[in-house]
Amino acid sequence: MTEKNKTRKSICSLICLFLAFCIGFVSIAPTYASAADNTIYVADIKIYECEDGDNAENEAKAWFASNGYVYSGINLNQGTDTDWNAYLGYKTTTNKDAAITDIRMMAMDTGYTIYNYEDMANYLASQKAGTAQTLQSAAVAFAANYRAGSPKAKDAYEGLNLFHVGDAEKTKLGDYILAGKTDVQFFTKMIMKSTTGTLNAVHGFLANGIAPYNNDLDENGAVVTTNWAEFTVKSQLWSALEGGALSTDELNEYHKNYNDAARELFRTIQDFTTYYENASARAAEKNALPEADTMKEAADAMEEVEREDSDFLYLAAFSMLNEYAFSDGTPLGDWFVEIGKINSDNIDLTRLYPVVEAMGKCQAAIASSGGFVSAVINLSENVHNENLNGALDTAKETIRSLTNETAFDIWENADGDIENATIAFTSDAVRKSTAENALGRKSNWEKKKETIAEIEKIVNLA
Repeated sequence: MTEKNKTRKSICSLICLFLAFCIGFVSIAPTYASAADNTIYVADIKIYECEDGDNAENEAKAWFASNGYVYSGINLNQGTDTDWNAYLGYKTTTNKDAAITDIRMMAMDTGYTIYNYEDMANYLASQKAGTAQTLQSAAVAFAANYRAGSPKAKDAYEGLNLFHVGDAEKTKLGDYILAGKTDVQFFTKMIMKSTTGTLNAVHGFLANGIAPYNNDLDENGAVVTTNWAEFTVKSQLWSALEGGALSTDELNEYHKNYNDAARELFRTIQDFTTYYENASARAAEKNALPEADTMKEAADAMEEVEREDSDFLYLAAFSMLNEYAFSDGTPLGDWFVEIGKINSDNIDLTRLYPVVEAMGKCQAAIASSGGFVSAVINLSENVHNENLNGALDTAKETIRSLTNETAFDIWENADGDIENATIAFTSDAVRKSTAENALGRKSNWEKKKETIAEIEKIVNLA
């Protein structure tokens, strides 16, 4: 064994010995919890590095004290030939859910690069600016629909209020949006810091909230909701584009307004086509093609047949699209699947201009970022879903049992300390995986994630 490896092994052993004591204390302490109310747990561990010198340890003590850490009295580099000292500190808590219960060590000899988190975050934020703008546009459209009396927007409002924005007043997200307080920067931060489940749920509720709400009367005087599928198959833009009736200036204006949205929507339609065809093939093997007239019935079918099987959602979406047909009799679902089979190099994006026009750029963008099924869900009649109230009450009760509140913080589980940190990315996939789980913590956050997953399902009811 080389001196370098001996040194590294000694340091790792020293850390593990210290942490083993801490973890041991954590696991023993609950046994005596009834006799002592102030059980102390280890909540966080930090290493402070500084250049060796007469004042190095005092510098470390001062830093740990100013940042709420307890200095362990251990220099991990003691006895090595390095000019840098590495002092170990830790935080304590009386909340057992915040306690560290598992530690993973990673040796990083070679093959890694150090990045500044802030620089990385700024780069990623710039890459997500388009998605953030889409969410902000959807938030504005949702607020307008809510004020216009849209039942789906009102349902979405209740769903959005399962989250709060983390301010002192714990303002519910739906109220925050209606007050006009969101902007692109807010949604950029949400994309960067919120959990995937939270982001998916918010995205889904906003998608429902922007469902068209220009209700008309049919020939019998009954109220009906016009939707983008009806507008698509009846659009006059088809004949204008195909018949060459548009001037060069008019066509260039359509390109300017619709080309980018059509390109993104096309990619989403390709994905939908792939998922649908795979789902159809699997369903044929099982002889279990769904009979579902609505997305709600499809969701019920999923629960009854196979809980984790999303195939029925895609099959039901295709069936719903096929309820609409062009004047030549071509069903809309079949048309979309044929479009989705076209190679990206061969697609004529003008064929999707009438779809973008019918959806509106906001709903088209939401469909592009959240999946084509989210647009199909909005084909149903814009009425309040009677099953929503019970689902919301259940979600609120579960949240209350975990947080003593009726809404989740949208920044739940975000790590504020990392914002001023440097991050090491190894070249080896296993090391990378280990690095991302350097301190494994088990708490009721797993239960919270499960609850957020349940909230995501409520989106289908809103």
